[in-house]
Amino acid sequence: MLGAAGVGQGFSPASTRRGQGISPAPVVALRLTGTPGRVGAALALDEMARTASLLGRTVAVRDGPDAIAIDLDGGSLTVNNRPYFVTASAAARDQALARWRRGGTNTAKAAVEWHGRLTKYGAEQLNARFARRFRYEMDAAAWIAWMLVKIAVESRLRSEPVASGRYDGHKGAPLTFSADRRLIQPLCIVSAAGDLLGVAE
Repeated sequence: MLGAAGVGQGFSPASTRRGQGISPAPVVALRLTGTPGRVGAALALDEMARTASLLGRTVAVRDGPDAIAIDLDGGSLTVNNRPYFVTASAAARDQALARWRRGGTNTAKAAVEWHGRLTKYGAEQLNARFARRFRYEMDAAAWIAWMLVKIAVESRLRSEPVASGRYDGHKGAPLTFSADRRLIQPLCIVSAAGDLLGVAE
């Protein structure tokens, strides 16, 4: 699904013009490893390839020294040997749960990065695109994979360091990385049954 046949083909840049002394558009290369959320990565690859084509760029999944490494198992991407984590830390989850429970709600079971019933800030549209394509709700693993690809490609398209970027994760305010390279983000609070109770800002 995420190899050259599934990603590289059909991603030719819209602005490449032959015969006018313009070299082929540069490629944003990604190397993906791991299993969780691969369908989310596939969705992001398609969406970011369309964005890149508007700028005369292409997106490809391949090995190479220029490729950004995305580790789906660890929920991170690595640039210049420095990992950046989209998956929330255990401490961040505990803090989100504690804040939520201070409001008097004791049914909260866990804090997760995403839920398929989110509706605000464009989340409903993202969830709908995912469900339309894969026939089930987007979960945290799929959103993490989607976000990793989005951050990797956007940082290259903007020619800016990942650490200084501001990224739209459909959670309201733009998301940024902390000094310890963790994505600062609201977390979804879910019940033991997996129902969405709310969002801990």
